[in-house]
Amino acid sequence: MAQTQLNILKNQPNKLKRICDKQTYNQIRKARQIKLSFTTDNQGGSGIAYYPAKINHSKYYGITLKINSEIPTKFTLVRIRYFGKH
Repeated sequence: MAQTQLNILKNQPNKLKRICDKQTYNQIRKARQIKLSFTTDNQGGSGIAYYPAKINHSKYYGITLKINSEIPTKFTLVRIRYFGKH
């Protein structure tokens, strides 16, 4: 679900800039296709899900999702941040 949203946002630069830091934005815009690999389970709570993830089997990012249903099956991508040195 988040991977699909991210691939759609890749072609909407203004929306992508709102949820990403500069390095993440550049990495996503350069990629042909985005593949998310979550490295742990949900680290968030309540209506927010937070996952450490890899984008295209590369660097680590923090993915923040808003849970849009009682059973966490529908999400909205809120933020993506790079873990590491800029």
